[in-house]
Amino acid sequence: MTIFFSGGYDWQESDDVKVYSDENGPSGIGDINLGLRYHLKDNILGTGILSSAQVEFKIPEAYDYGDPTTQLSLGDGQYDATFALLFGKGFSKGYAWLNAGYKYRFENKENDPLTFKPSDQVKVSFGGGYPLLSWLSIGGLVEWIKSVDNAEVSDELVEANWRTGGQSWHNETVIIKDSLGLEPNALSLGVDLIFDISKFVPVMKDTFPSKSIVVSYNRNIAGFGAFKTEDYSLGETYSIAFVFPGKGIFPINLF
Repeated sequence: MTIFFSGGYDWQESDDVKVYSDENGPSGIGDINLGLRYHLKDNILGTGILSSAQVEFKIPEAYDYGDPTTQLSLGDGQYDATFALLFGKGFSKGYAWLNAGYKYRFENKENDPLTFKPSDQVKVSFGGGYPLLSWLSIGGLVEWIKSVDNAEVSDELVEANWRTGGQSWHNETVIIKDSLGLEPNALSLGVDLIFDISKFVPVMKDTFPSKSIVVSYNRNIAGFGAFKTEDYSLGETYSIAFVFPGKGIFPINLF
């Protein structure tokens, strides 16, 4: 059993925010993720494929969630729970992986009675990695998110949208599909550079024997057919992370 945790400081830039204010967007500590991963099998049907089950919780308590009709916040402001099956296989050089899961999204009541529930999502991603040097590897991924179209908004939120510039014909469908983007379908591509810095950071080498810096770039793309990005902004994300998997009775992976 593995416990993992992720979180960090976000800087966001939004064209809408820049149009209506002199700021680029919100910044601060965003959503925090906490999860459990359980190893299922080492060698599925003799293929050498490993499998695990994972449950992950998104915790939105590190930032204040503002009025959704007038403010852009660091996240959606509500809890999520994701269950996923993970598969991976190593080769003589490199590795490949596949993740498939379902995300249940709870209701946001931060500005009650202006409440909403984002749509639950099916998430599938796959990718791999390859070592370029003893201290440098490259990785890539493709991620597809499909909403199950069960988002909800309160009548009070629809009315508040009218008072803050929305048109009288803007019903819940407009708010769900456009204003708040609560039923997104998205396809994205990403690439990672993984720098192994273990020998340069020898502290706590028994507890954290492996230490890496991961530099990532991710971009939403238009997609096609059933994999088309819809009701979602095309954006890009740059990130840098410090990764140090734990070892022992109570392993902790921070990344």
